[in-house]
Amino acid sequence: MYPNLKAEFTRKGLTLEKVAPQLNITISTLSQKMTGKYPFTLKEAKIIKNNVLETDMSIEELFQEAG
Repeated sequence: MYPNLKAEFTRKGLTLEKVAPQLNITISTLSQKMTGKYPFTLKEAKIIKNNVLETDMSIEELFQEAG
């Protein structure tokens, strides 16, 4: 659902198991958010951008939906 986000996870060698604890959510919940079943909160998006990925990519670009 979020091709740029998935690509950045892959580039950094990140897995759901590594990222979920940083967001204080379960692996299952993160998986459902990654597929678009549930939305990311702004707080979660900021943590992923700034703390997990440490990227200069904008939140809008990082969380751009496929299609």
